[in-house]
Amino acid sequence: MKLMFSKRHPSIEGHFPGNPVVPAVAILSELMAWVESETGGQVTGVKSARFRSTLHPDVCWTAEIEERSGNTLGITCRDQGRVTMSAKLILERR
Repeated sequence: MKLMFSKRHPSIEGHFPGNPVVPAVAILSELMAWVESETGGQVTGVKSARFRSTLHPDVCWTAEIEERSGNTLGITCRDQGRVTMSAKLILERR
């Protein structure tokens, strides 16, 4: 999946003036919606999330489901091959 936020996205305004950054909660929200559409399950929690760099508006990250263990999914995001974020999401099957 490609993950990119426009400069016009409502979460960008005021975060931060002069150096806009996509808030982590907006990134996680998009990832959770994507995982739910891909798996048919419901994300019920975030076990862990590690941001190694910031996501700026109009910059594209790619996201992949890389690990499945029981009810936990491992997600990795990259920018030009470099890992930028990783998360473990708790998934409940519907």
